[in-house]
Amino acid sequence: MLLIEKTCVGCGVAYKANTATQQRCNPCREAWGKIVQDAGNILRRALRHGEISRLPCERCGHPRSLAHHEDYSKPLEVIWLCATHHRRLHAALERQAEKV
Repeated sequence: MLLIEKTCVGCGVAYKANTATQQRCNPCREAWGKIVQDAGNILRRALRHGEISRLPCERCGHPRSLAHHEDYSKPLEVIWLCATHHRRLHAALERQAEKV
């Protein structure tokens, strides 16, 4: 397996990654996973309690949508996207991250 020299976006430490899209060292990946999980839990609770409503896709209007967090520190501020547009957005974000 070919390892790639990278710099962690979380702590700035040099590390070896096994994928071009990996952006964080293992300790930072674990901490980041907890942040993402917590934001999802807060959003699901708000949906369940009627504090926020699921909206159609902001791009095409499809009624079945997924929440996309631009900032996990604001768990109730999301962009509603259908699966296709959500996948396309993440693909674009990964391509952008590879350029950095």
